[in-house]
Amino acid sequence: MGVRLVGEAMSYRVDVPLHANEYSLLIGMALTARDTDTPPRYFDSREAAALALGRRVPDAHRDDARCACADCRARSAAFEAVKVALRGLVALGAVERTKRARAGQRAEYSIVLDVGITRATDEYRRRQRKGEPSANGRVSLPLKEGRAFQQGKGEPSPKEIQGSHTGDTAGTTSRNSTISLAPVDKSAGEAA
Repeated sequence: MGVRLVGEAMSYRVDVPLHANEYSLLIGMALTARDTDTPPRYFDSREAAALALGRRVPDAHRDDARCACADCRARSAAFEAVKVALRGLVALGAVERTKRARAGQRAEYSIVLDVGITRATDEYRRRQRKGEPSANGRVSLPLKEGRAFQQGKGEPSPKEIQGSHTGDTAGTTSRNSTISLAPVDKSAGEAA
């Protein structure tokens, strides 16, 4: 089906800032679209699109649109996540809506994946200005001066080990406090 398209979608994400749900949906769309279609078309169900986002959609069980049970809330939230991700992909120009959904008919999208078209969109420029997410999918953070991490100091002193038994440090227990997390240089003993 869409093996070539999946590769193109992965390459597209390197140059275009996509949110996690947008990327997951784009990969799901690329998997089900035909590589041979020009342009490739996606026309699967909303449930399949939600599954591409990692959301299992419960079956609809009532005709009442105002039902407030857990299944109906989960179904509504999954479809809203699909709608938001699709809106972002359309705004970026990654996909283009060719047919709107109607009763008994699914929506249809063309998968474009043209970085040049995307860079000309207002959405792309807005994301670049805000810095969220960066081209590789991560938010760019300003660099801080100084060392980011402490260098290994070797074995902790007995006083440091004893101090960790008090429970003041979050995430440690007295059982694990004697374990050294310092780097081990195995070649130092062999060289002598």
